[in-house]
Amino acid sequence: MALGMKHGFYSVAGVEAAGGVTATYYGNRGLFAGGVQGFSHLDVIDYISMDTTGDATDFGDLVAAKSGVAGCSNVTRGVFGGGGSSKVNTIQYVTIASTGDATDFGDLTSSRYTLAAVSNGTRGVWCGGDSATNVMDYVAIAVTGDATDFGNLTVARRRTTGCSSGTRGVIAGGMASWSEVRDVMDYITISSAGDATSNTTRGIYGGGRTGTSDLNELEYITIASTGDATEFGDLTIGKIYITANSNGTRAVFGGGDSQTALEYVAFDTLGDATEFGDLTTARGTIGTCSGD
Repeated sequence: MALGMKHGFYSVAGVEAAGGVTATYYGNRGLFAGGVQGFSHLDVIDYISMDTTGDATDFGDLVAAKSGVAGCSNVTRGVFGGGGSSKVNTIQYVTIASTGDATDFGDLTSSRYTLAAVSNGTRGVWCGGDSATNVMDYVAIAVTGDATDFGNLTVARRRTTGCSSGTRGVIAGGMASWSEVRDVMDYITISSAGDATSNTTRGIYGGGRTGTSDLNELEYITIASTGDATEFGDLTIGKIYITANSNGTRAVFGGGDSQTALEYVAFDTLGDATEFGDLTTARGTIGTCSGD
């Protein structure tokens, strides 16, 4: 299941034929949490309304300054797991409709960062992470508490990314080490614990790095059927450590290595990204989720 050897990119999933559809794992308010600017790890959480363009607004703060957290949601609650500078197993959450600081939720089964997360609106699953682990664990998003073992990825990796159709989660790319970049895509059925399998909804992957080159490529998959990624269009410039959010109609890509730019594409139309606005603070390796 080839994607192209890359890491430090991001993916989102949403409904191909739009129409303001709201699922149980995303919504119109997109959150961007934590990140790194140079050597400084940040606790800032920003939010945007994805149906309109414009700059991000301050939402609140994470429990502690962290980069490489992974976020998922049940529309009402956004949950962020893991993170660095030093690896942690912390899970924290916010109520997406009301601004405010994050609250402790519980713990992952192991400490890690630059991991991926997927959700079906009931269950959130965290996958992989530093130092190149194959661990997957999950929580019931509506109930605070510690994570439970889910199964294993086919290949251990960090700096990976995930997207979801609400039924199937796809975990793509990443690194086993600085010299081993992965192109594999795995998938899981989120409602059923078990190991990953190599691989109305489309997943889009954007940016990343191959060797020393930052990429502007956008690629997509149809999550319900296995197969290789296909060209979608281009970001405005090449970016690493970019992140993204979805409201089911539009995908919004934000940040990157010391960048503030937000840009978007429509899921149902192949083409290049368009300027959206800016984050409140330049940063990369951000955790995201969306809801109402």
